[in-house]
Amino acid sequence: PSTELVGKIRDTLGIKALAFDPCDRGEFNVAQVEGIMLALRALRSNDINRLRAAFKSLAKRTLTQKEMTITDIDEFARSMTFTLPAAKVLDTEVRRLTDIISKNIRTAA
Repeated sequence: PSTELVGKIRDTLGIKALAFDPCDRGEFNVAQVEGIMLALRALRSNDINRLRAAFKSLAKRTLTQKEMTITDIDEFARSMTFTLPAAKVLDTEVRRLTDIISKNIRTAA
């Protein structure tokens, strides 16, 4: 969840990364996994406009004038924290799948 780590990961390992702020419930769910995938696909596209759109979609706010002036996608990634959406998980099978995905994400991180 740290933009400082995003820069360190990029500079040290040469891997693009994003900072994600978990929703207030503090647990992963399907909507959050979809949000992570949306943002990472936008980052991988190397298209800053796609990454801005992903950010706006997840953050549910418009970008500030200063944020809009950033033209380098790596600089944008280093300066923004993507907020993961909260969503109710009603179905037990979806909940089980979400738990498996959550464990895989934590293991991969």
